[in-house]
Amino acid sequence: MSNTVRASATGLPVEVSGLLFNTAAFTQPVAGEWGNAGRNTIPGPTTFSLDGSLGRVFRLGERRNIDLQVQAQNVLNRVTITSWGTVLGSSNYGLASGAAAMRKLTINLRFRF
Repeated sequence: MSNTVRASATGLPVEVSGLLFNTAAFTQPVAGEWGNAGRNTIPGPTTFSLDGSLGRVFRLGERRNIDLQVQAQNVLNRVTITSWGTVLGSSNYGLASGAAAMRKLTINLRFRF
């Protein structure tokens, strides 16, 4: 039997504290039947990301400038889970399997003449 068939819901709550989802809320369906768990039954974890940018232009006479720009993605460096194991019977069932990029800081300095 393939592990990619739709699971059967056990009636236990899907959301529990401390876990991505309650793995005991789902079981393998009876052989030859489809499971009764609905689509999008597993709620994803909340996502939050804060990006920022600062810029400053320094004038050097009438025709020359120095532009300084600082950009930051995921300023708070908070872990955002992007995928988790939802296949019954797999080794990563109920575990986080991917995360978004960590903090990224870019500094640009441009001389205009």
